[in-house]
Amino acid sequence: MPFLYPIHDAPYDFQRLTIYGLRQLVSQYKFRIIKEEYSGNPLTSAMLLSNIAMVKTVLNALVKKHPSALLVLVLPLLVPILNVIGWLAAVFGPDDDFMPHGYTLHLTKDLS
Repeated sequence: MPFLYPIHDAPYDFQRLTIYGLRQLVSQYKFRIIKEEYSGNPLTSAMLLSNIAMVKTVLNALVKKHPSALLVLVLPLLVPILNVIGWLAAVFGPDDDFMPHGYTLHLTKDLS
């Protein structure tokens, strides 16, 4: 489930749950968590969101013929740099669940 992530699948993108909300939701329906995982640390999540925000802003500016559309000229430089910073943070940074961009839960349910 995405957590820190832009609206997607609109108009059916209704909520973002923290790991605590997910735990409560799965227990409410009598599921048992086998494994919890989170995706991204604060820096990787920040780089992901920065790239998405920059590209979406420039695309909107192009559609509206706004002068800020000229930023399209720097995106080919900025996006790879931010991607490398995010990748380095993922590989060499400390494990930190403070600001993930998503969660994965492996669940089971006793059907008896």
